[in-house]
Amino acid sequence: MLHQHARPAVAGGFLGGALLGAMTTGLGLAVLAGLVSPLPVTWRAGLALCLLGLLALHQAGILCLDLPQRAWQIPREVFFEQPVRAAVRFAFELGTGVRTYITSAAPYGLAAVLVLSPGSTTTAALLGALGAALGYGLGRSWIVLGQVARERVAVDHPAGWLRAASWVSLAASALVAVQVLTG
Repeated sequence: MLHQHARPAVAGGFLGGALLGAMTTGLGLAVLAGLVSPLPVTWRAGLALCLLGLLALHQAGILCLDLPQRAWQIPREVFFEQPVRAAVRFAFELGTGVRTYITSAAPYGLAAVLVLSPGSTTTAALLGALGAALGYGLGRSWIVLGQVARERVAVDHPAGWLRAASWVSLAASALVAVQVLTG
């Protein structure tokens, strides 16, 4: 898919699939948040901050955590389907965040905040989960969407930019948890 220019239909399919996958996971995290909601909010937000601290140490290479992930690639057969359908299916699986390798601690930080520091109402928690899913899905789609406007394919992702994105995501997650604590 990325070895050639993404046509607008393929890029749109990729975006739609990534958003649907991220929203599926976001809604699952909202359900988990409901299950831990009887715990006091300060405990949950404090635990989220502790987890974010551990993830920051992991991201910095100071601590090596064995973070849960499914260490399988998305099946090769997906790419033999019609291009738009292949883009939707691949991006859905990528957007869930549970079907591929995860090379950053950032999605774990986002999940911790969504589960442990939800809004004060069910509506606020759902809106937070869907908002986070929208950001995650857009982030996962950014490279493919950018290919539409380029003359030649560029799949090089500078390591510094990827590390910076992880740090920004962890910091944003920490700010959400702090905001919940200081409410």
